[in-house]
Amino acid sequence: MPPFEQDQDATTVLDNSVKMSLSSVEEGATSGSTANQGEGGEEEYRRRCRHFYRQSTSVDDDFTSLDADDQDDDAYVDEEEATRQHSSKKTDEENRLVLEAVDQMSDATSYSAFLANLTPEQLVVLCSCGLPTSITTSSSTYDATREKWVQIRTEERQLAHQVNMRERLHKLESILQEFLLQQQPQQQPQQQQQQPQDDNDSFLTTRQQVIMIKQTLRLFVHNYHADCIASHSLMAGMRHILELQLDKNEDAPCIVWTFDANVISEAIVAQTQGASSAYIKEALHALLVFLVYQEPQKDPEHNNNNTHQRMLQFAVEPSLSDKTLTQILQVLPRPHELHARPTGKYNTPAQGLVRTNVDGELDEPMDVCSLIVKNLRKRGWWF
Repeated sequence: MPPFEQDQDATTVLDNSVKMSLSSVEEGATSGSTANQGEGGEEEYRRRCRHFYRQSTSVDDDFTSLDADDQDDDAYVDEEEATRQHSSKKTDEENRLVLEAVDQMSDATSYSAFLANLTPEQLVVLCSCGLPTSITTSSSTYDATREKWVQIRTEERQLAHQVNMRERLHKLESILQEFLLQQQPQQQPQQQQQQPQDDNDSFLTTRQQVIMIKQTLRLFVHNYHADCIASHSLMAGMRHILELQLDKNEDAPCIVWTFDANVISEAIVAQTQGASSAYIKEALHALLVFLVYQEPQKDPEHNNNNTHQRMLQFAVEPSLSDKTLTQILQVLPRPHELHARPTGKYNTPAQGLVRTNVDGELDEPMDVCSLIVKNLRKRGWWF
């Protein structure tokens, strides 16, 4: 006996159009002349798999695919955009139904029970994708058919991953450039204050800046430490660069930290309706409040023409004192609270940034007593 045959009572509830749709698929399957019908169903199945995986892992709600690496780049992009524009909750449910059907096909009994619970409209969706609504072929033919659907699903999932990785790196690059543009007006006056006059109250690091740095890092840790395990390697890296800098002597230049941008872009937690770019933005913001971005030098020895690889490089902000770095370190999770090792590489370049406020002499005093001591020192009193 074949793996199973659809219950005849299930078809009695179908209207004439539904019966015609079902019978056309079944007749094609039994006669072996499914060339045209099969191609159309396979294409519809691919489209639904593609839409599901692109939407479920896209970095934005209004996802737009980048060019795919095949001959149908333009058609792929146009199709994804058009599908998204007309997407609805019903379409999403239908896509999940199709993928669930393929999972259920692993066992004929479970697939029979699965079909028995479907509505006529849902059966038509399966028909449109070329999926069987009854099995009248031999077990070997049935298994081969399922293997084909699984293979197509795997191909579309892999393609969606590749496209989304490019999309995420593109989003990261865009957000990074926005932050850097915002910092330019602030960095210029700060560079002019590297040597403040003795008669004024200019500081390289103000109390408000320290408060802002700590608040930003606290928010990042609060939002992602518990719910995003992929963020732990980044937080561990933040700790490590601070600890390395504090272990160096006063004359040592700023520590440089280089790591793969995928550490940030791939840490996004995919949601059913599309992943948010909030993690990318908050992670970059957390880095840039106490580190300085540097364009990394290309390493010819590791140039493998990997278009999905983008390296990020940061150095400790030269104006931050050891006291401020210690305060920042206290905000980050402790080593035993992090379930990952620090990511990337760390080095101290010979021609690196020179620290300008190691001892905190140019820090704005945090309390009245410190302010009094600072003013007395200006007048020649030393303790």
